[in-house]
Order: sequence, then structure tokens, then C-alpha cells
Amino acid sequence: MYLSNRTQLKPNSDKTPYELWKGIHASIIHFKVFGRKCFIKRNEKNPGKFDSRVDEGILLGYLARSKGYKCYDKKTKRVKYYIGVVVDEIASQPESSK
Repeated sequence: MYLSNRTQLKPNSDKTPYELWKGIHASIIHFKVFGRKCFIKRNEKNPGKFDSRVDEGILLGYLARSKGYKCYDKKTKRVKYYIGVVVDEIASQPESSK
């Protein structure tokens, strides 16, 4: 429902359900493709100088009420919600046939 309210047009109207309800355009800049590799920012207080500041994960979805993401963290092997996520858009795209 989160995605369809922001993208799907109502019949006989040029507005999305979000625009009809709120009166403003919906921001979809934070939409990413599910299943892509992502990097989750760690929230450690005193990381070492050469320690990694991110963990690798897989993007699974969105939070309904904020611009956070649902990700599978490969290090902890858990699904959690995160805000500090960068999705690797280029490396995980399928290669074109040559």
C-alpha cells in the first residue's frame, strides 16, 4: 500500500491517492530496488581507526512512517530497520548481454 499510494494514479484523475489525501506531491526519491546490496552505517561510539564504519546487507523494504529501510544485516544475520543506509545501485545491476 505504501508504494501504490505514492505511484498509482486513480482512474479518471491525474493525481495519486497521496496527493488527493494530503494535497501535496509525494516524494519518491528514497525508493530503491529491493534485493540490492546495501551498506548500513554502524553506530559504535569509539570505532578503531582502521575499523570498517559500515556493514554489508540486503535491502528488503521500507519503513511505513519514516524514510528508513528494512535490511538484512549479513554480519549479525538479522533483519532490522535502519536509517543510515546507502544502496549500491551500480554494482548490483544485471549486466547487459554482449
